[in-house]
Order: sequence, then C-alpha cells, then structure tokens
Amino acid sequence: MGVIGSAPGPASEPADGDLGEVPVAGLPSRRGPIEPLSFAAVAEPMRSALRPRVRRLGYLGAFFAFAARQPEALHGFHRFTEELKTSVSPDVTDVVALTVAATLGNDYERVQHERLAGRRGRTAAWVRAATTGDPAGELTAAEEAVRALAVRMIAGAGHGVDAELADLTELVGQDDAVAVLLLIGRYVAHAHVANALSLTAPFG
Repeated sequence: MGVIGSAPGPASEPADGDLGEVPVAGLPSRRGPIEPLSFAAVAEPMRSALRPRVRRLGYLGAFFAFAARQPEALHGFHRFTEELKTSVSPDVTDVVALTVAATLGNDYERVQHERLAGRRGRTAAWVRAATTGDPAGELTAAEEAVRALAVRMIAGAGHGVDAELADLTELVGQDDAVAVLLLIGRYVAHAHVANALSLTAPFG
C-alpha cells in the first residue's frame, strides 16, 4: 500500500488530477509501528467521500491517512460525523471540537477547528472561550451549556452530568441535546485515536 511523507503546511490546489500525491498534514514527529496511507491508497468508497475535502484543502489529514486502513469503518465514522453536523450549527460543532480537543490534548483537531472557526468569522475571543472556557469570551448561553456538558462528560467518563444535560436540553430541546451528546462522543473517540497515533498540529 502507498505510504506518504510529511507536509509543511496547507497546499495549493493539487496539480495531480487524481490527488494521489497530495501531502498529508498532522503526521507524528517520529515514525510509529503503523504506516499512514497516501490518498491514492485509500479504498473506495472512502476515497470518493474524501475527494472533495482533499481537493478543497489541498491535503489529506493524518487521521484519515491512518484510519483508512479500515476503510469501511472510517466511512461509517465519516458519515456519522457529517450527519451530526447537519443537526447542529457549525458553531456548536466547533465548541464541541475545541472543548474536547483542548481538554484531551488533541492538538491535531484543535488547530484545524481554530482555523475553521476563524474562517467563518469567529473572533479570537470566541475561539479562546470555546477552547479554555474564558468567561470574557463571546459564547451564547447554548454554546456555554454545550461546553459545560462536554467538560463534565470527559471529567466523569459520562457520569454525573444530569444538571448540565438538563440545562442544555432546556435551551436547545431534546433532539439537539442528543445530537450534542453524540458529537461529544465522536470527538472524544477521535482524540483518543489521534493521541494514540501521536498526531501533531497541522501547520502549527
């Protein structure tokens, strides 16, 4: 299977129409026991699912390069994520991603969501509040409730969150509260895998 080299930063539109030589961002600083795959080596249907993202960004994220060794499972994980993103706002997704990533030390994901939030016009104060809980930030009441639930879930492995879950449900309703719970679980799972693989902050 094709393996890859490191990428120093975000690339321009890949010249290779097949995207096989696109760089991979966020690789470990040292080689581990598992080799990441190149985009050309990613099996279908995951490769087709990733193609628009890779073409837009100009790189393949290291998480996908490693997880693509289980393409069907990764495809399900990707679909799970995308479905949840249709249920909540991009800001709520970023609050969950930034809170979980910062709390669990997943710099790979934190840096990417800091960039995404900035591109959507979120201020540095907003990003800092989502990442650290800075009370001087600009989070809405619902976003603060999302962050509080995520922090409490991580601290208690999901236990003892009755108050935080009730607060969030009162603000956003039952359906969206369940979406947030699942989204927190998704980013916790991602953080554990990214940390186990020693993924690094892309472009950091």
